Amino acid sequence: MADSVNNTNTLGHVQPKLSLETVMMKALSGRSEILDDQIREQAKMISEKNELLKEFNGYLQEARTEQAKKKTTDMSPEFVAFIERNDVNVPNDDGDDRYSKDEWTAVIENMQTEIDSLTSTSQTDLIDLQALMNKYDEVIKQQTNFLSTSHGEKDSIIGNTRI
Repeated sequence: MADSVNNTNTLGHVQPKLSLETVMMKALSGRSEILDDQIREQAKMISEKNELLKEFNGYLQEARTEQAKKKTTDMSPEFVAFIERNDVNVPNDDGDDRYSKDEWTAVIENMQTEIDSLTSTSQTDLIDLQALMNKYDEVIKQQTNFLSTSHGEKDSIIGNTRI
């Protein structure tokens, strides 16, 4: 319901009029909170990608070890699950979980391609994070400057009333 002519709301409380200073600080505070949330989300996403890269590198090392054995070896169930979970193309000519040296070479190449792709997107994510942090710093500077200016004006008014 709209405010009545006497500037009270439906509960009978007088609504305070917000000063320009208050409105500006609320707007800047809201913007800083939004940016803070975005920074946290971006950092979490980067952290998750870094964990995935660690897993990829661990399994890549396992694949290289199996390839070096120079005989047909089994792929562990954990390795198979990781490959399937991350949609890595794994050639297997005979359709079993046994891989020859050439098949391990193909697995390694495909995993390296995935690692390179993840690394590339991680670099882009870091650039995006830096941009968000720069925006956040700018909002904080605006808040600080606004408060400083407001404080200076109030000091000047107080100083003028003392004379």
